[in-house]
Amino acid sequence: MSENRCYIHKVKAAEVLVDEKIIVYCPKCAEANIHKIVLQEEKILKSEELADIRKRRHIAMKELWKSLALAFYLECLPIFITLFTHSPKSLSEYITGVKELYSQFLFQPIVQLIAIGFIVLGGYFWIAAIKSLKEIKKEEATLLKPFANEAEVHEKFQTPTKINQVNEFVRNVKKKYDSNFFSQRKIHQMSPYDFKIYMAKQLQKLDFENVRLARDDSDFKVDIFADGPNGKVAFRCINDINLVKMDEVHKIAVEKVYYDCESSILVTTSAITKDALELAETLRVTIWNDQVLKEKIISIENEQWTEHLQDFYDYSDQNLKKYTEFEMRRLAQS
Repeated sequence: MSENRCYIHKVKAAEVLVDEKIIVYCPKCAEANIHKIVLQEEKILKSEELADIRKRRHIAMKELWKSLALAFYLECLPIFITLFTHSPKSLSEYITGVKELYSQFLFQPIVQLIAIGFIVLGGYFWIAAIKSLKEIKKEEATLLKPFANEAEVHEKFQTPTKINQVNEFVRNVKKKYDSNFFSQRKIHQMSPYDFKIYMAKQLQKLDFENVRLARDDSDFKVDIFADGPNGKVAFRCINDINLVKMDEVHKIAVEKVYYDCESSILVTTSAITKDALELAETLRVTIWNDQVLKEKIISIENEQWTEHLQDFYDYSDQNLKKYTEFEMRRLAQS
């Protein structure tokens, strides 16, 4: 897998969650295993309906045999009652007794009329049972109807529940991740020293090299030096409730010249006066105000978050073989 696409089939990868790992798989590579899981899920999902069908089929078969017994009840009756009326001692006596009963009993017009009635009634129940069995067979075929195509199978597999599980897991990981990093709200709560240390760490993530804290004995108070794409840069970090005035801009501009820097940047979470902004433009001092700082921190954290999230991804099961084994065990237990 590369960039969440299957390098074999060139299709977009999909995701499924298991044991706090997001399994990235190719729907094409995993077709056979997905089909296996879906069939098992469908079997469990429809188990009650299939059980009801089996019960109804059993009842219909019983009705079928009952209809046969009813239809030929009178015709078969002499075969059984001969054993009691004639007490035959041999097979020939038994056969003779059956013939006598048939001649005396079944060939009577009234008995034959009743026999026909039983046959008609049995036939009615036979037809009803056969009709019921056909309907049951049709229902079972509909219930176990094969999927039209693999897209339908994957749609059955990648249910909204599975998608929500992945999304909810990512949200929880993000929430935990955010709690371990400074937020914009917390920056305002930092002491000046903590803010300076924090900015030094962030600059290392913003393509600045050789980031180092300045000595704290200068009247102009440069806080950080770093090497940027265009050379050495002097940073002044201000994090308090007071307005940033022209004096702060002037100090960092002078410090840039004093330390032979190519540029200077004033980083502040405080409001800046209009005069200070105009002076910064004149002296070519770059201002990273609250908004700029927020954007840079977000870009850093987004990049770090992406890297952090990758720890929870598993690209080793693109055909879902291991996942299928896990799911089949889970479904069997359920």
